[in-house]
Amino acid sequence: MISFQNSFYWKFRSWMKLLVILSTILTLKGQSRIDGQIVDKETGEPLIGVNVFISKTSIGATTDKDGLYTIKNISNGRYELVISMIGYAMEKKELNLFANAQLDMDFRLTTEPINMKEIIVTEKSNKQWKKDYKVFKNAFLGNSKNGKSCKIINEFVLSFNRGENIFSASAQRPLIIENKRLGYVVTYYLDEFTTNNTFLRSDDESFFNFFFISSTQFVRYTGESFFTEMEPKSEQQKRQWIKNRQIAYNGSLRHFLATLGKRFDRRYKMKGDSLRQ
Repeated sequence: MISFQNSFYWKFRSWMKLLVILSTILTLKGQSRIDGQIVDKETGEPLIGVNVFISKTSIGATTDKDGLYTIKNISNGRYELVISMIGYAMEKKELNLFANAQLDMDFRLTTEPINMKEIIVTEKSNKQWKKDYKVFKNAFLGNSKNGKSCKIINEFVLSFNRGENIFSASAQRPLIIENKRLGYVVTYYLDEFTTNNTFLRSDDESFFNFFFISSTQFVRYTGESFFTEMEPKSEQQKRQWIKNRQIAYNGSLRHFLATLGKRFDRRYKMKGDSLRQ
């Protein structure tokens, strides 16, 4: 039986490990840097506030008033650079950095209308959205201790669709996911989320909110993410975050290797206690 509740958590924990590895390498020998300017493709005007980051890491920058950005101290390796701004189509660029690399990377972004669906809120539709959100949250974040500690700050950007056998979700803006247990805020750019809506059901009349009713279960999602460390309120909280992160890093090596062994933007299917493409 699939452990769908931990789907986001397994990837989250793998990303945490990747952050530790990258941070260690960066401290020792990170010397590469990327500089560039980002402008509007049609007008040529510089764009301020564009997010430029290496996916699945905390390495990134934001463009200034002249559309300029700089990312320093990047270790050798292969990465995916993401350029994102609301109102413009996202750009992605694969990188292969060697020692002391200095890259100039300019981008011309194409405008993309924000296609927010008009939602007529009624008592019935609001109730259905809340049910669908419970299904999404349960499948995406999971019921583990770390999963339950995650909170989607801007859940209102989500919309849902139920087909005959498929439940899907889309987000008009990046999801802001706060994890107070680990001290991270994750900006998640959801590209796709699908699951079969036949095995997970929200039932207000049932003693349990969710239960299984199918033997063929899957959860698939893809997206890009950027990690930001939260500011601890005290030294005690900082120490607790470090302890909790270490526990998360020392989790399942099998899942960690399985995830890192493939591209992060591939589609996965979890079955039992394994992760497979």
